[in-house]
Amino acid sequence: MKVIRKSIFETNSSSSHSLSLGTLSSLPDQNVNDLEITLGDGEYGWDWTDYDSWLDKADYITIDAREDQEKLDLIEKVIKLVYPNATIKFRDSGYIDHDSRGTFWNSYKTTEDVKIFIFGNGGFSTGNDNDEPHDMMY
Repeated sequence: MKVIRKSIFETNSSSSHSLSLGTLSSLPDQNVNDLEITLGDGEYGWDWTDYDSWLDKADYITIDAREDQEKLDLIEKVIKLVYPNATIKFRDSGYIDHDSRGTFWNSYKTTEDVKIFIFGNGGFSTGNDNDEPHDMMY
């Protein structure tokens, strides 16, 4: 028997990424001089990992925005709101598993969204459906 389903998104990817947009209660120390930030070189595949540092979150959405200069400019603008003297370099060597690309930008688009995601108390998790998450996951 052959089953055909229409208008249903399906993927055979076994990886899954989940993002949470938290709240912005306080910002990092802004009295940092000569801060050099490199974004776009992380690897986010199917390992079970929780990420909550602002650098990891900024790196993830940078890779997700790699081909969109407007989004990269927005990320830089948000970081410079907190670190106005920062030098930000974007690299093109990072990786997000193929079916998790677009996870952030499909839902969040404004300066405030980006600011809350990067500097807020939320984060993101990576994983897969081939094995169980570690005990500290979730």
